Amino acid sequence: MQQLLSVQDLEVSFANRRVLRQVSFSLAPGETLGIVGESGSGKSVTALAIMGLLSWPGRVTGGQILWHDDDLLSLPPDAHRRLRGSAMAMIFQEPMTCLNPVYTVGQQIAEVLMLHRGMNKREAAEAAAAYLAQVGIAEPKARLRNFPHELSGGMRQRVMIAMALAGEPELLIADEPTTALDVTVQAQILDLLQRLQAETGMAMILITHDLGLVAENAARGIVMYAGEVVETGGVDELFVSPAHPYTQGLLRSLPRWGEQRDVLYSIPGTVPRNLETIPGCAFADRCPVATEACQEPQIMRQVGPAQTARCWAAKAKQPILEGGAAECQPPTK
Repeated sequence: MQQLLSVQDLEVSFANRRVLRQVSFSLAPGETLGIVGESGSGKSVTALAIMGLLSWPGRVTGGQILWHDDDLLSLPPDAHRRLRGSAMAMIFQEPMTCLNPVYTVGQQIAEVLMLHRGMNKREAAEAAAAYLAQVGIAEPKARLRNFPHELSGGMRQRVMIAMALAGEPELLIADEPTTALDVTVQAQILDLLQRLQAETGMAMILITHDLGLVAENAARGIVMYAGEVVETGGVDELFVSPAHPYTQGLLRSLPRWGEQRDVLYSIPGTVPRNLETIPGCAFADRCPVATEACQEPQIMRQVGPAQTARCWAAKAKQPILEGGAAECQPPTK
């Protein structure tokens, strides 16, 4: 199958500090890919690089980003800009900081429709109301006149989704789309994204630190740590038989239904901030089974038909953490 998006050995630096290295993954049309990892692992930077939205001094310093086999990094800025908002769109973590506070939500959605779909002002206003209705906002024509601060967090997130859908994108990147929302609204937003994806056939990248969201909403996932992809595979493989000690640590930290613990497990230490000072595995300082072999550069190893891991110990597909991989079960849906 021809890939919609293919990221190959992507590297990103801010000034002289490298924050991504050798990030590779692909996405098929209509597929949902989950990207998971702690804060600082490089998830959002990867998305911004794909969208061409890295702010100075951030820049892509290596690799390729192929869109229908065309390298986005070699496109002129105007050509990349035309794709952004039409062929590909992004929902950001906090809509209040992304929506313009001095324009109504109707004006901001209409701008997308006029810029990317050639509508006049009247047509765009009518279409904007239809998109607000599509994302579940009551009295959409009245809401067009509201400013962002007049809406709740859940409604602002729905406005962001409506803006993203207005360009009829082939790819939607949802970067922590439910972070600032309560549990009930989170479920509504995720149900909405699933429904819209089924209706439009768009592909989606779901970026999150919540493993449960990946389990319930994606068919395939990648795990990132310190600017690297450390494991890839189908969600069943990642949750039932994780091969990298970092993935296993994330799963061990999840609370489980019916299990009582005085203290939840947490991975000791923090994500390193400077990849240039790490010659080998970036997770070695936090890994309970690290050896001298971890000081050497690690490669992605094939540990299953569709599963790879960046760890020397993963080649045997053996339990790495105490208790074994069999204890790592997906969260109850």
